[in-house]
Amino acid sequence: VMFLAWMFDMDRQGVHRAPTRGKGQLVVSLALAVALSASYGIYRYLPRDAQPVSYELEGEIVMAVLPFKNLSAREDFEYLGQALAEDLLNGVAVIPEIRVKATFSSFSLVDEEPAAFEEKLGVNRLVDGTYRVQDGNLRLSTRRIDTATGDVIWTRVLTDSISNIFQIQDQMAKDIAAELGLPHPADTRKMSRQVDPRVYELYLQARKGMVNPWMDTDATMQKIRQILDLEPNFPEALMFMGFLNTGFAWTMEDRHSPFLQAGEEYTLRALELDSGLSEAYAALALNYALQYRWMESRQIADRAIEVAGSQPLNVIYTFPFNNLGHKSKSQDILLRIFDEDPL
Repeated sequence: VMFLAWMFDMDRQGVHRAPTRGKGQLVVSLALAVALSASYGIYRYLPRDAQPVSYELEGEIVMAVLPFKNLSAREDFEYLGQALAEDLLNGVAVIPEIRVKATFSSFSLVDEEPAAFEEKLGVNRLVDGTYRVQDGNLRLSTRRIDTATGDVIWTRVLTDSISNIFQIQDQMAKDIAAELGLPHPADTRKMSRQVDPRVYELYLQARKGMVNPWMDTDATMQKIRQILDLEPNFPEALMFMGFLNTGFAWTMEDRHSPFLQAGEEYTLRALELDSGLSEAYAALALNYALQYRWMESRQIADRAIEVAGSQPLNVIYTFPFNNLGHKSKSQDILLRIFDEDPL
C-alpha cells in the first residue's frame, strides 16, 4: 500500500499530489526521504488536544498483537510471524468492543516489558505467540498477557494444514473473542478458503514488498505475476497489481494511460472475488478520481471506510478524499491513524 505514498506530499492541510516529477525520476530513496519528512510535518502541525489522550476508560479493551516467533527449522519463514500478527489484529478489530493499536507502534515495543505497552499505548490486552511450519502443517500457539503483571492469562494452540491458513487465523480471532466473552462475526470468505502453500509463501513475499517503498518494484511485480500464474483468482494479488498499475498511471499524469485501465480492471476483479478488501476500494476510488469520475470516486471512498470498519487505516484512504477537495475528511482519517499508531 505504501508504494503509492511516494507520489504524494503531506502538510498541515492533509495529503496532496506532489509536484510533477520528470520522466525517469522514480528515485525510491528520495521519495522515502520526502515521505518521512512530510509525515513528521503532519504529526507536528495537525490540530490535537492539549493534553495526551487518556486511556483510563472503565471496561475498555485496548489490544495490541506482537509478531509471532518462528520455531521452524527454516529461517526463511521468519516473515510469516509479522503477517500472522497483522491478520490476527484485523481479525479482532471487527469486534466493536475492542480497540486495537496498529502494528507499527506495537512492533516498535517488541523488546520491552508488557507494562510499557500500557504506559505508552494504553494497551491492557497484549497478545503474542509462536508458530512452527513442518511437513505442510502450521502449529500456531497464542497467549494473552496481563500488561500490569506480565502474567500469561490465556493460551490456545491450533494445528492444521497450512493450506487452511485463513481458517486458522479466523478461528484464533474467534477464540480470543470467546475468551473475552465477546461475540465474533462469522467470516464466510475465510471459512471456506484454501490456498496452495507455494502461493501463500509468494503472497507473503509480495506483501512485504508492497508495504516497503524502498523494496525493488520489479521483484515485487515478479512475485505477483508468479502468484497469478499459479492461482489467477487470488484476490490480494489482483489488488496489489491494481495498486501498482494505478501508481504507474499517476506518474504519467495521463488519464488515458493503459496502466490506469489495467489498474481498474485488476482492482474490480479483486473486489468481485473478495468484497471485504477495504484497501482495494480506496485504490479504486483513487483510480476513478484520476479518470475524473468524481461522483463514483466519492462513493467508493466512503465504501472503503465503511468496509474497513474499526480496522487500522493507512494514508491511502486519504488520497481520494484529498483529490476531491475534502480536506477535513482527509484530516479526520489522519488523526485516526495517529491515534491507532501513535509511535
